[in-house]
Amino acid sequence: MRIEMISTGDEIMTGFVTDTNTGFFASRLLESGLFLTRHTGVGDSMDELTEVFKERSKTADIVLVNGGLGPTTDDLTAEAASIVSGQPLEISNQCLEHLKQWQKIRGIKLTDNNSKQAFLPRGAEVIPNPFGTACGFKMKIGKALFYFTPGVPAEYTKMLDNHILPDIIHEVFSDTENRQPVMSVNRFFVYGISESTIGRALSREPVPDSITIGYRATPGFVEIKAIGRNATLDEISETENLIIRHAGDCLIGAESEDKLFSDVKKYLTDNNKAVFFIDNVTQGRLPIEVSKFLTGRCIVVSSSIPASQNKNDNFFDFSNSTDSKQSCFTDIMKKSVHLFNNRDFFTNGTCRFVVTIDTDSHNENMIFISFFDVDKKEQFKRKLLYKGLSGRKYLVISFIALDTIRRYLKNMDYRHSYPYFEDLS
Repeated sequence: MRIEMISTGDEIMTGFVTDTNTGFFASRLLESGLFLTRHTGVGDSMDELTEVFKERSKTADIVLVNGGLGPTTDDLTAEAASIVSGQPLEISNQCLEHLKQWQKIRGIKLTDNNSKQAFLPRGAEVIPNPFGTACGFKMKIGKALFYFTPGVPAEYTKMLDNHILPDIIHEVFSDTENRQPVMSVNRFFVYGISESTIGRALSREPVPDSITIGYRATPGFVEIKAIGRNATLDEISETENLIIRHAGDCLIGAESEDKLFSDVKKYLTDNNKAVFFIDNVTQGRLPIEVSKFLTGRCIVVSSSIPASQNKNDNFFDFSNSTDSKQSCFTDIMKKSVHLFNNRDFFTNGTCRFVVTIDTDSHNENMIFISFFDVDKKEQFKRKLLYKGLSGRKYLVISFIALDTIRRYLKNMDYRHSYPYFEDLS
């Protein structure tokens, strides 16, 4: 079963508009155990559109076409579908009534060329669009079932979720002879190990033929995907165990990105604890990252946040303070106690860890990370020299701060050697 997508429009092909609709369709398919086989882009050219429609109608089983259903002269999708299918354009009473109701309810006077949107190829089935003027439609062309949708994301996504995806699932799974191989995707996230290192290790393992392992490297982490096609539960489990074993103590989460460092958040929540960060380096990146993963369980005091960014209740800016960036811990703690005394943050045992990030005034790539366990009165410091790209420095430093807490809580080596850093402790 081949499911494909065609994105249309000169705005897509020239890069003036970023195509987010394809990714949305692909992710929705994957959630349903289906897979997008091919994606094609084409501009507002009748010759190009008809050529692509003819080509894909011979090979694909299902094709989603996005864009080109508007009222202007460069909206050619319905006409191209008419030419390729051999079905003349006819006015759709359902679409025409939709346009009239749209005008009446909103008090909008539609232009004469809006009537163009009511013309569909003969025999096409209308797909409702309650969020815009352009109705979608579906029809058979060649061997493929085509779905035509407007390009506006707010309209397209609702139509996909409410009508098209349920219809595709019915088409795919109602015929057992053409049943799509069952898809499974398991995601793992690692930090502190490079994509090439873990990729090389896993490439030496006997991964089942039914499973493909893919990688995505970001400045903050590496994502590993185990994509199964008709894989058995044993094969899936076997592959998961391989990934977990090679990830080792660098595994920081699974399933989805919002679950990174979830073990840290769970510990802090279960024990009514929190982390106090003092950030003199990351220019606002640390508050952004810790707010993603430790919401409600952290406070960040920063002397490096631009004033325009300092609007989060979870962190405070001391950049206008008379203290230097190397201000002593006790002074900044006194200010913090004053700010948070109504929350009893430091006096009722809520604060478990204090993490300070600082830099050398003569070398901004020299990073100092201090860690203090308030309960156990344990502390350690790290001196790290950053050797990577400057654009990702603040993000990876923020991740090291989070990962240090995770490793400490799990009794792992919290002096881990991170890519792009030289440990000078």
